[in-house]
Amino acid sequence: MPCLLLMIACACLAALTVPSLFGVDWHLMPARLWSIFTFRYNSYFARFGGVPRVWDPLWSLSVEEIFYLCFPAVLFLVRNRILLMAGIVALIVIGPIHRVNTFNIYGYLDNFDQLSMGVVVALMLEKFVSLEPSPATLKFLRHLGGAIITANFLYTRSLYSQAHASIMWGATFIGLGSAIYLFGAVKADVKRSYAFSWLEKFGEFSYETYLFHSFFLVSLINVFKLPSEPGHDTAHKVLGGAWMIALIFMLLGFSHVVYTYYSEPAGKWIKARAKHLSSILSGPYLLRPNQKI
Repeated sequence: MPCLLLMIACACLAALTVPSLFGVDWHLMPARLWSIFTFRYNSYFARFGGVPRVWDPLWSLSVEEIFYLCFPAVLFLVRNRILLMAGIVALIVIGPIHRVNTFNIYGYLDNFDQLSMGVVVALMLEKFVSLEPSPATLKFLRHLGGAIITANFLYTRSLYSQAHASIMWGATFIGLGSAIYLFGAVKADVKRSYAFSWLEKFGEFSYETYLFHSFFLVSLINVFKLPSEPGHDTAHKVLGGAWMIALIFMLLGFSHVVYTYYSEPAGKWIKARAKHLSSILSGPYLLRPNQKI
């Protein structure tokens, strides 16, 4: 919540200072904020749209939060592991089918398939580790997962004119590749290439990076007057590529600052206050050490 509030404050400040790029309809702001904080912004976004791109990440945040709120309740109520896995598999199957039938990528069912794949990994990981997979097997899984994600990216880039295929399978293959990669990354002692160690930082600061990346993209396209679509001439490709590399590392540095000096301290403060409040509220009703019933 602290980082979300910071992002919203920055978006509102940007709308006031640079309305030509970040301006919003302030009359609709109460409804927009209400939908954000009740995790319904994906529906609001799909229905109204028309807001600056800096607000875009919040639609998927709503999808994630609903899943994270509902799944623990389902996990608690459904104690039968087979029945639980059947429901998860059903969500994985329903996802792409729902996307292609509704031609919508913003709904809850349109995105639960990817999150459900992560749940499958979490539930099967202990069993997988008990099989003691060889280093070669783990390496193969990591390469296979990465290859699926890369092939999906390269293939679906040419499928925007055939949106059904791209929308239906693109997200599914990203989730599948990620799930396979996670199985191959279960051991922490895997040797990593230092050339790509900076990529791990995007995982560490992924929430901050996700919330604020559109600020950098909008600036890249508008402030530096670069075309939203790369041109065919070499100059545009070189300039666009150079700016994109610079943007990636500027975003990484910004995310590091927000994570280190705001998100983590704010999160620790909230946890400490919540723990203190919990101890006050439950104190009179808790048994003390050696206390008899």
